Amino acid sequence: MRKLIIVNKFGPSSNAITGQLAKELADYLFNQGLQIQFVCIAADYLAGNDRIKVELPYAVKNLREIYSGRSPVLRLLAGLVDGFRLRVATSGIKADFVIVMTDPPLLFFWFQLFRRFSRKKLVYWTMDLYPDAFVAGNYIGSSNPIYRLFQFI
Repeated sequence: MRKLIIVNKFGPSSNAITGQLAKELADYLFNQGLQIQFVCIAADYLAGNDRIKVELPYAVKNLREIYSGRSPVLRLLAGLVDGFRLRVATSGIKADFVIVMTDPPLLFFWFQLFRRFSRKKLVYWTMDLYPDAFVAGNYIGSSNPIYRLFQFI
């Protein structure tokens, strides 16, 4: 049986659209005979409804949320830390494939940076393209050295 990990900040019981879309994919793949595991953060999307109460036929590994405030700088820093934590959490799970989504921002960065240390095949499911989304949102300029470093990696 093929084993698959789906990694995203928001999991299948989250009120976030990325979590719900990942759940739809996981349900479909599970029904096709794949073994699914989510690795996510126990966080609620700031805008929207409460968490969805649903029984899941697959495992969910929830990491503790470290920041839930509205400060853009602290959210970005917490997102970087959360991305690293999500990457580390997947390293001990045996799987054939990892689907890496786009929450938190720059989650791809950690998987790309440490791709040499894993034999799992990576699939990137993009809804936002980081770090380009930061430039498009006028948070940072394309000549910024930090942006250029992330772009290079």
